[in-house]
Amino acid sequence: MGCPALWPLVPIQAGHRTAGVAYGFSSHRCRLETAFFRRMVVNMNALDQKTKPPRQTPDRTGQTAIRASRRSFIAGKRIFVRSYRQFVRDDRGRKNRVNFLATFSVLLGELFSVKMLRFRPPVFREIVIHCVAWLCYLVVQVLALDKFENHHLANLRSALAQLPAQLLFTYVMLYWLIPAYLLTRQYVRFSLLTFIALLIGGVLYWEGSYYLYLVPFEPARLAQEDPLDVGKMLLCAFYLLCTSGLLIGFHMIRYGFRQQQLNQQLVIANQNVELKSLKDQIHPHFLFNTLNNLYGLTRQDPQKAGEVVLRLSQLMQYMLYEGNMPLVPLRKEVDYLQNYLALERIRYGKQVHLSFQVSGNTDSFQIAPLILLPFVENAFKHGISQQLDDAWLQIQLTANASELVFKVENSKPEGSDSPPTNGLGLPNVIKRLQLLYPGRHQLRQLNGAGTYLITLTLELTETDSKRTPTHEDQVFAGG
Repeated sequence: MGCPALWPLVPIQAGHRTAGVAYGFSSHRCRLETAFFRRMVVNMNALDQKTKPPRQTPDRTGQTAIRASRRSFIAGKRIFVRSYRQFVRDDRGRKNRVNFLATFSVLLGELFSVKMLRFRPPVFREIVIHCVAWLCYLVVQVLALDKFENHHLANLRSALAQLPAQLLFTYVMLYWLIPAYLLTRQYVRFSLLTFIALLIGGVLYWEGSYYLYLVPFEPARLAQEDPLDVGKMLLCAFYLLCTSGLLIGFHMIRYGFRQQQLNQQLVIANQNVELKSLKDQIHPHFLFNTLNNLYGLTRQDPQKAGEVVLRLSQLMQYMLYEGNMPLVPLRKEVDYLQNYLALERIRYGKQVHLSFQVSGNTDSFQIAPLILLPFVENAFKHGISQQLDDAWLQIQLTANASELVFKVENSKPEGSDSPPTNGLGLPNVIKRLQLLYPGRHQLRQLNGAGTYLITLTLELTETDSKRTPTHEDQVFAGG
């Protein structure tokens, strides 16, 4: 019904049978259809904003999907009622007619989703969505110009006669040319094959209109039309490009959103694997260092070795249970560091001067677990253990409303000029900082004469203050 060449074939009101008026009708229909699809996208975005996606669970995916579609249908019904009232109140203006038809189509699609989601195979759902889309297209073809024509049955017959060519061209584009050539960046072949498909589609469009509509329903006009009219075939090809192009564009928008979501999920999954790998490396690294210390104590002071085992069990309990959480209270991380320092005091005794100062409200913030320990471990391994005479370690932790500052300064042998950053623990925690606090952390190192200072600054946001970890956080953290 929409092809410019076909308007003289459809019965219209008296006085409107000229080609110029018919072509004006067809241009008006093109504008209506463009506005319809634009409004349809706006209404679907409105539905997305009004309905939050449910949290999927492995055992109730179908039920949650059905509930989500019902909520979406209810929200769509409200939008439909508002558009209908405006449609009636404003005497069925062109703009409100398009809004009303577009909202009706979206509501129809949501209703089909609610009824059909119980049959949940993805292929079946995709077929239902496509059927609803084409049904909505036919509704627009039949009703969009009722202001000018009242022959809805003739409109429907003409639209059905043109539908096979539109289906063929649309699905050749969607499932062959676009995936095989456009998405693989073979632009020359894609353009050439699209042009050929468009010409073939224009021929089929006109021939279908002639033989499926004109011959059986308008035999009196056969003498005025030529089934091999090249001009009308080209006009039909142009109209086919406009109408099917809108449907293809709508499909490509959906495809783009899906690809964006898949890419985000892939990035999160990769970071999840990397973070879990880094955590798994930190645990054995800490245990290896502590067992080495315990071995020396069992030979020197068995009584202290028993206390070390007790402290070690507490530390391992924290690592096993709290270490798998995405965030832990800053107070627990501070207590963990204090237990570790108590363990080292047992080992070194009075040979090392240890100082740990905490300022600020550590109960109001949360932090990634085991993010501070490697800096302290690094100070003992590469500084304190290399210089037992007059060795010292000073740790300062300051938490305020906007940032967390963690300073670790230790003594080192006079002849050591290389920064003590080799090994496994410190590079791992630097990588974790890049993943967990991108753009929100600063790490400064100062390698002086006989001293080594490392300062970590974390920018704290509202999400770090009194936040309960969500399921998504646990997945991201590899817990």
